[in-house]
Amino acid sequence: MKSLRIGLVALLFSWNFISCGPTEIHQLTDFNLSLNLDFTKGSLPAGVAYARSGSATVTNSAGLLTIVGADVPRFDYDPITLAPKGILIEGSRTNFLLQSTTFASPWLLASAFSVESAAISPDGTLNATKVGSTGSTFSDRGFTYAFTTLGNTYTLSVYAKAEVYNGLELQIKGGTGNARFNLKSGTVTTLVDGKAGIEPVGNGWYRCWVTSASSMIGEVVLQIMAWDSAIATPNGAGGIYVYGPQMEVGSFATSYIPTLTMAVTRNADDVNLSNVAWFSRTAGTILATFRQLQVGGVGPTGINGIYEIANLRAGAGSNFTQVLQRGTSVKAELTSRTKIAGSYNVATIAGTANGGVVSSASDETPITLPTNLVLGKGSGVDYLNGHLESFSFYPYQAVTADLRSLTN
Repeated sequence: MKSLRIGLVALLFSWNFISCGPTEIHQLTDFNLSLNLDFTKGSLPAGVAYARSGSATVTNSAGLLTIVGADVPRFDYDPITLAPKGILIEGSRTNFLLQSTTFASPWLLASAFSVESAAISPDGTLNATKVGSTGSTFSDRGFTYAFTTLGNTYTLSVYAKAEVYNGLELQIKGGTGNARFNLKSGTVTTLVDGKAGIEPVGNGWYRCWVTSASSMIGEVVLQIMAWDSAIATPNGAGGIYVYGPQMEVGSFATSYIPTLTMAVTRNADDVNLSNVAWFSRTAGTILATFRQLQVGGVGPTGINGIYEIANLRAGAGSNFTQVLQRGTSVKAELTSRTKIAGSYNVATIAGTANGGVVSSASDETPITLPTNLVLGKGSGVDYLNGHLESFSFYPYQAVTADLRSLTN
C-alpha cells in the first residue's frame, strides 16, 4: 500500500495509492478524465448509489432548513448565497434534547419568560421561540435543561436571532462549556471554557455552538439565555429568538436533528460507486474538492478526528485503500473549502492541497484491484462529516505543475 503524508499549515493528509505496471506521466486535461463525479448539480452522478435509513435535515435550494426522507441524498446549499455546497456526508449522531421545536417540558424557565411562535425560524415557518429575562440581570436567566452525561465530550448548539437584545449565552454548567455570541456582528464575544463557533444561516439567524472542554459524566445543566452587549439591566419584555437546540456526542455540531418526546438518531450517509472500470492500476491522479463542517471556531485545539474523503475497497472487511484521508489533530487554520490531488505510478507517489508545495516519495507496493469506491467514509465509523463537491480520476500520473494547478 502506497502511503504519503503531507503537512499543510496545521493539516495532515495521508495518501494511499495503488500501482503496478509501467510509469506514465502526462499533462492532464478534462479529456483525460476517466471518472468525473460532480455533486453540485442537485442529483447523483450516474452510477453512484446512496443510502441512509431514516430522515435527516438539509438546507434546500431556497435556503430553508428542510427534512428529507430515508435514502434521499442531501444536496446542501448555502443559506445566504444559495450556492450549492455538494452532497452532505455525515456519520450517525443523536440529539439527546427533547422538544427541540417547542421548548416544552423537560425544558424549564429560570427567571425568564418565553413566547412560542414568535418569529419565522430557519425552516421558513412561524415556530421560533422568544426568550428573555424577567430578573434584574441576564445571568442564569433563560431556558434550562437537566441532562445526564455518559462520560463523553458533548456539543450544544442552537439557532438564534437578535430581537430587542443582541446576544446569546450558551452554558454547559458542570461540563466546562460557556460562551457568549453577538447576534448582530456574528461573533463569539466571550469563551470561558471549551470551544465555540457561530455560523450565519440567513434572515438574521445564526447557528451557535459550544463544546465541553473535557469529557463529562453525571448530570449537568444546559442554559440558553439572552443578553446584550450594551444593556446591563433587562427590561422584562425584550429577548432573542431561538430554535432547534441540539446536544450531541462529539467535538463539533452536525446537521440539526428535530426531536419531540424522545431522543432521535440521524443515521449515516453512505455513498459508493460499484463500477471501477475507470480505475487504473498502472498510474493515476485523484482529485477531490470538499468542505469541512465548522473548521473555524474559538478554542485551543480546533476540531479533532479522522475525516475520510474516499476509499477504494477490494471487497468487504478491512482490505481497503484509504485514497484521500484528512488526518488527526485537525486545526482551526483549515480553509472552509479544500482541493486535494495525488498521483502515482509504479515507483513514485506525489500529492498537494490548495496549490501548495508538491510532496513526493518512492513506493513500489502493489495492492489488489478494488471492486468499489466508497466516498466520504473510512474503514469503520470515520466519515467526512462535510460536503463533497467533486471526485475525479485521471488514468495517468500528473506532472508536478498540474498537481498544483488542479488544486488552486
